[in-house]
Amino acid sequence: MADMQKALRARILGAGIVPRVIWGRKVPQGTALPYLQLFAVSDPRPGHLKGYNGGRTTRVQADCKAESYAEAKAMSDALVPLLAAPATVDGIKFGHTKAEGPQDLGEDTAAGFVHRMSLDLLVWHSSV
Repeated sequence: MADMQKALRARILGAGIVPRVIWGRKVPQGTALPYLQLFAVSDPRPGHLKGYNGGRTTRVQADCKAESYAEAKAMSDALVPLLAAPATVDGIKFGHTKAEGPQDLGEDTAAGFVHRMSLDLLVWHSSV
């Protein structure tokens, strides 16, 4: 799945809708807002009697974090149509990504309030 993660990150950064994309739960200390934090929630590998299928759908949680509600919402609003269009990036073919949400999950942190718009993305992908 690392190749899909790298390609998805490159795709989002290439569109210019966010300045930083971070995979995983650990954000480097001092990371400036805004940024997009991605987590692979589930990655089933569909198969049949002869082995696994080439393509699969990975559920990715996308948290758009920003200093203002408007900025976090704009990031999530831009992410949905970007990923809805099929594309091929770094040898990974992406199909139509379905989005659920966003949910407003802003939170108080040690550094102050952080606005967070959270999307569940069903990312279809395969190697080219």
